[in-house]
Amino acid sequence: MPRRTLPEAQVHPAIRATLADHHKDIVDEVVAAIAAHDVVVVGMKQNPFPKKARKALAAKGRSRPHRGGGRTGCRNRQNW
Repeated sequence: MPRRTLPEAQVHPAIRATLADHHKDIVDEVVAAIAAHDVVVVGMKQNPFPKKARKALAAKGRSRPHRGGGRTGCRNRQNW
């Protein structure tokens, strides 16, 4: 499911690095999780559907470690 973004030519040069690095640690962590696991559930804490998806997977015997997290922007996260 590709995310729609502006072509780089339409992004002002002064903001390109900010866009490229915004939440890069989280994106890198998700990429690593996808490489390591056959099923990955990603979502924000206030969204109830990732929790429901984890419960449904656990009921099917497909539970995985839960990273935890918190609100968006929180830098106090647990490891996978």
